[in-house]
Amino acid sequence: MTALNTAQVQSLIPHREPFLFVQSAQVLSETKIQGFAKWPASNPILQGHFPNFPVVPGVCQIEACAQLAGVLIAWNGRQTLGAERNNVVGAIHDKPIGVLGAIRKAKFRNLLIPDRLLFVTCELRTINGSLFLTNATAQCEELSVMTCEFVIALRT
Repeated sequence: MTALNTAQVQSLIPHREPFLFVQSAQVLSETKIQGFAKWPASNPILQGHFPNFPVVPGVCQIEACAQLAGVLIAWNGRQTLGAERNNVVGAIHDKPIGVLGAIRKAKFRNLLIPDRLLFVTCELRTINGSLFLTNATAQCEELSVMTCEFVIALRT
């Protein structure tokens, strides 16, 4: 298991504030990763989403899952590049980037309010060299918040 902080996550995916949702991650294996996402009440994305009763949009939750899957794909790619490239900050940007290719299933079971940690688990299955089927689950304080199945495509 390898723990990744926010800076390490940022070295693997191109997302930045206010659209970087994954705050930390733990690589459990080549196919499984867990991580945390959080949306502070001050995040501009939340300003107009149900004023007086802010809710984290479902699309942002799916994006957090996709970002976490992207971290694992990039992490696996770095492991095969060799140690000489692993220490280059920003090296991921000259390699293919994982983008959300399709959402096959998404179920929202409970509302997620700002300032709560969303605990996400993603499991990847390679479809071919550039497509990955991902199953994700997300919880907040022991409550199931959402599940989704989506495809990540590598874009060069």
